[in-house]
Amino acid sequence: MYKFLNVFLRVVLSNCWHLQHRRAVAFLGVLRLFPLFAFILIAPALVQAEVTPPQLEVAADIVYPEGLSQPVTGVVTLRFAVTTSGTVTDVAVLESNHPAFVPAVVEALRQSRFRPALRNGEPFQALIETTIEVPPPPAALQKQAVAWLRGVVYEKGSRRPIAGAEIAAGADAVTTSDSEGRFALPVPPGAVTVTVAATGFELARFDEQLRPDEALAVEYRLQPRTISPLELIVEAEYERTEVSRVRLDTRELRSVPGTFDDAIRVVQKLPGVAQSNEFSGDLLVRGSDARDTVIYIDGVPVPFVFHFGAIKSVIATDIIADVTLYPSNFSVRYGDAIGGVLNVRIRDPRTDRWQGRALISTLLSEAVAEGPAGRCGGVQIGARSSYAHLFLDKVIPENAGVSFSTLPKFRDYQFRYTCNIDRLTLRTFIFGAQDELTFLGDRERTLDPDNPFNRFAQQTNEHSQSIQLTWSGRHVTGTTLLG
Repeated sequence: MYKFLNVFLRVVLSNCWHLQHRRAVAFLGVLRLFPLFAFILIAPALVQAEVTPPQLEVAADIVYPEGLSQPVTGVVTLRFAVTTSGTVTDVAVLESNHPAFVPAVVEALRQSRFRPALRNGEPFQALIETTIEVPPPPAALQKQAVAWLRGVVYEKGSRRPIAGAEIAAGADAVTTSDSEGRFALPVPPGAVTVTVAATGFELARFDEQLRPDEALAVEYRLQPRTISPLELIVEAEYERTEVSRVRLDTRELRSVPGTFDDAIRVVQKLPGVAQSNEFSGDLLVRGSDARDTVIYIDGVPVPFVFHFGAIKSVIATDIIADVTLYPSNFSVRYGDAIGGVLNVRIRDPRTDRWQGRALISTLLSEAVAEGPAGRCGGVQIGARSSYAHLFLDKVIPENAGVSFSTLPKFRDYQFRYTCNIDRLTLRTFIFGAQDELTFLGDRERTLDPDNPFNRFAQQTNEHSQSIQLTWSGRHVTGTTLLG
């Protein structure tokens, strides 16, 4: 083949000389070496090696392990090497159904002898992966102990035999009772749990202790079902017991004029609600005393809902979901209120993006921000503070004839965190309010520090927190107040 290619290239080269293409001649001159290179590259592939795998010559006996509770077939997967002398080395256990079989199989494998593997007649070390099964010897099967469980299945109360009841003592020991309720079941000795099931009866379980070659006589009594085996699921909306109720959401609260963007002021304008004067934050529901009306903020009772002088409510409108007033006939879950119930519900913060709002006026400043927090929920933060007390006594002229000045000071804060995990929702709400009222006597008398009318101050504080856990299932939804 090489000689033929060489002659062929010589003919091509001679023709190229006649055509006087020097570049082609130079290129074809290099091609004269191509047959030699090709022969060198493909020569190893033309020679196919002849390989003979190892052959087992002497097989050692595998000793069946003792101490097993039940005779089973052992299965062990190994990887080992057969040397050029036929011995076994580098044994590695890959898998086994019982650890008791591993030492016996490895020891028997090391004592076995093989005819080494051959490649082109020359021995070489071969790596083998195989699975070895170790069946139990006949003597072990004959020695296997069996206990018998014999008895009758009755109906509890009437002692009527139950036919067709299924009696099971494990996955392999199962039988059914005959027309007279009798059964016989072979079970392994020791402690067993017997399960008895029959149509129209409650499932029953019995613990038994059996000795080898023992026949235990038992009587099992099943409790009849008192309800229909058909399951009926009824879903309905929770029926509220409050007959009289007024609920306003955020959109409705903001649309009422004259409230100065304060949601709680809307409640004072509702029918049946009055206030003692324009500067009072009391809620008089249907002529009752203000102390007879209970106020809840997100499920937590609070003593008051307005700052001093009803200037502002203690909760910012931006975080309120809705306000509900029960003027009468409310549920007992609201305690011992006899006037009315005001329930302010806080909305959950948004979790898609951050947003906020700030307000600065001559009386106070407030800010609210909310946004996502972590992977499961969001957070909402709000705060307000007044600062009229810083300059009110300084802007009143000395010749104004005012004998005293009233300096109200208030602040409040709100914090809301919500986390949704599967069907559980954890809500945390922390809020607080502080009011301080200071009376300043007229300017001449305030120069005397011993004058009792010099200064009189009153301070009110309120700080509350709540943690709620809300869960929802297929047929039930509930809320638990954790703290």
